[in-house]
Amino acid sequence: KVLLNRYTWLNAIFAGLLYAPSDVMGELWGKQFLKNIHLITDHQAEIAVSLLFVGWAVGGPIAGWLADHFGRRPIMMFSSLCSLIILPLIFYCSSITLPILFILTFTFGLTNTGLIASYTVAGELHDKEVAGFSMAIANMFSVLLGAMLMPLLGWLITYHSQARVIDGLVQYSAQDYQKATLILPICALLAFVLSFFI
Repeated sequence: KVLLNRYTWLNAIFAGLLYAPSDVMGELWGKQFLKNIHLITDHQAEIAVSLLFVGWAVGGPIAGWLADHFGRRPIMMFSSLCSLIILPLIFYCSSITLPILFILTFTFGLTNTGLIASYTVAGELHDKEVAGFSMAIANMFSVLLGAMLMPLLGWLITYHSQARVIDGLVQYSAQDYQKATLILPICALLAFVLSFFI
């Protein structure tokens, strides 16, 4: 019942696409990207990445409450649209001030919590006896796509770089990082489109 239902997969792919940028930024590439694109210190980049998760902690309960009162789809659409707007500001507006960068990373985390509505949808798509299995598939995809993007971003950075080597280490420019991160707003765009069909 679960595996043959197309909405199971549409919802799971939505979850993966929506959460993948948070996964990539929070677990591996965020500090490096922000440090090189905005020319900030390690400590400042770490604060920015931490604020993403603070935003998630604040936004999670709010997203759940809003989904209960306004429906699942509006929250999923709003969340993916916010990601589509905020991610380019974080990665391509290198002239923004540090406080604005902190606000943007916090707001991204705060609004990325539409994933919670997606989990609820996964549980509601099927009868109670298989709802847990459906939710597990959505959860699996939310982690899986981010994990797949991590090596892909590494490859994209290398592909776009001019392979500048200083003291035996390859040096990447801010533009190399920006070209590689283009895939993250694309994830948000695809999630936004999918939200209309769930």
